This record gives sequence, structure tokens and C-alpha cells, in this order.
Amino acid sequence: MPRKSLPSVGRTIRAAAAAEQHDGTEIVKPGELTDISFPRGVSPSLAARRTLALLLATAGANGWKDQVHRITKREIRQGHKSNERLKDTLDEVAGIRLQTGGLSSRGRAAIVRAGLFDELIEETDDGDQSWVEFRFNRHTRALLKDSNTFAAMNRAALMALQSKYAITLYELGCLYAGRRHPEMDLTVPDLRLKLGVPEGVYRDWTDLQRFVLSKAKLEIDALAHFTLQVEEVRNGRKVVRVRLRFLLKDDRGIDAAADELERPKAGRKARIRGTVEHAEPVPAPTAIAAPKPVRKTRPAADPPSKAVRKSRAKAVDEPVQLDLEDLTRPILPSPESTAKRRPPTRSQRERRRPV
Repeated sequence: MPRKSLPSVGRTIRAAAAAEQHDGTEIVKPGELTDISFPRGVSPSLAARRTLALLLATAGANGWKDQVHRITKREIRQGHKSNERLKDTLDEVAGIRLQTGGLSSRGRAAIVRAGLFDELIEETDDGDQSWVEFRFNRHTRALLKDSNTFAAMNRAALMALQSKYAITLYELGCLYAGRRHPEMDLTVPDLRLKLGVPEGVYRDWTDLQRFVLSKAKLEIDALAHFTLQVEEVRNGRKVVRVRLRFLLKDDRGIDAAADELERPKAGRKARIRGTVEHAEPVPAPTAIAAPKPVRKTRPAADPPSKAVRKSRAKAVDEPVQLDLEDLTRPILPSPESTAKRRPPTRSQRERRRPV
């Protein structure tokens, strides 16, 4: 009986099969779904981009097959205790549409705009073991089967990123880091589409660089196995192109990123920005001597004025002249004290007589 031949698959499916042997610590995403541009007006949230990566990891080496894949709600929540935001996230994931290069039905180069799923089913039970079932459409299955380029991502690093733009740049870095030319050269409008920046937001290059690229770079440099470099290409004063470079770290840098991923999430933002304050060790307490009693003193009087000092000096300097007659004369009472009291007159007595 002739042996049935297995269908041939690309390197991406083989890498996904190998990643399943690593206890789910690695997520393999096809390069055709990584190096893409979102259509205008499409800007998936942080939760939606994380969830899409988890669905691809769940499908793994069987993603190219026409079958239903299952993941629990608890796996999608990633530490959140309730499912109240899960419905909105799944609605957003189901509506994601990608824009990739491909071929038309007659074999000509074309731009393919399509969704990813045939169906996305959520059980109404809110228990941790409730399922979310999904099936990729034929375009996605064909892409997964024939893909030969992929981004091998660290699940812990991907889940630790707090910016949706950092997630996309991290995925691109995992795709480009390690190549002979690990860089991308994009116009500013192309960069906005690739990151999924909404229209009308961060219109100026200064705002785009400050609020999107700089914040994402801080996270990536701290948590990824590579660093991100952003180079501006100007025409006069205007930035017309942006060059992104993804450079692998040395062993010490990779170990530092792994150590940060093992630390608690609390305080990570301050550690990444370098604003952590290190407290000095407090010395052991020592015996304190009792305070000495404070002796109360009378407040000093105001110094005498110049006139008072002059009069005092004059009184001390002048000699006292004494008369001998004054010393020998007896001291007699004054006439006022010895004068006899005269009796009242008749008119005075009459006035005092009661009526």
C-alpha cells in the first residue's frame, strides 16, 4: 500500500511546532502578518493586539488546517479577574482587517485586504474555563501554510509591554533583529499606517516622535533582546523618512532584560525611566543622653541711654558739700503738720445742720 504523503508546509509552521515544545514561552507569528500595514482608520487597541498574538500561539502548528481552535477566557484575560472587557476585545479582534501583498486570481501582483477569521465564537458562561473558539479563513490558512519568514517572540516580554505601538514595534524587531540589514526605511505616512496610528492624532512629527516612538523605545530597550534606534531623514527642516534599526543586545543586556521581566510589575515604569529613588540604609539606634536642664535667666535690660549715662557720671564725679549747721540742727515737724485745727464758724455749722 503506497504511503500517503504529508502536505508540505513552510518554515513558519515548522518553527511553531518547535515552539510548542518550549512550554508556551515563545510565540511564532508569520512575517506576512507582522510586516503589514493597517488600513486607514484601523487602530487595534493594546488588548486586541495581545489577543491576536495569543490566538496565533494557540493555533500553533495547526493554524493552516481548516479546523476549530480553542482558548479559555482565563488565558485571554492574562491576570484580569473579570470578563467585562473581554467582549469588546473579541469584537475588535474579529473586525481586524489587514492589508498585505498577494496575487489576484489570474496570478498578478495585488493588494489583499481581508479579515482573519471565518468565525469567532464566545461561550456566554463567565467561568474561567469557558471557551473562545475560532477558525481562520482560507486566506489566513494559505498564508500560514506557505510562510517562510516569522517573528519568534518572547511571550513574557510581549505581555509586559504597556503600549500598543510598542507591541507592533516589538513584533517588527523580532522579525528584523539578527538579519544582515536589520532596519526599515519608511516615509512618515507609511510609518503611521504600519503602527496603526489613528488619523488626526499626532499630526506633527514632534508629537509622533515624543508620544509614540520615544515611549515605545523605552519599553523595548528595557524588556526585549534587542534595542530600537530611530533615525530621522530630513529634507531641509522637514522629516520625510524614518529609519528604524533593531540591534541585538549582548549577553549582559539580554540578562538585564530577563531580570526585569522577572521583577514585579509595580515600579517598572519608574525603573525603565530611571526615576527610582534608592533609600540610604538607616543606622542602628544608639543611646541618647538626657538633655541638661536649662537654667532660666532674667532677660537683660535695655542699655541706658546716652543722657542717663552722662548724668550718672556727673553725679559720681561732683563732690558732695555738707554744712555742719545742717548736721547739728534738730529735725522739727513742719508748720503745716503742727498747726491746730480751727473750729468751724457759725455759718459753716448752719450749713451742715440737717433741714
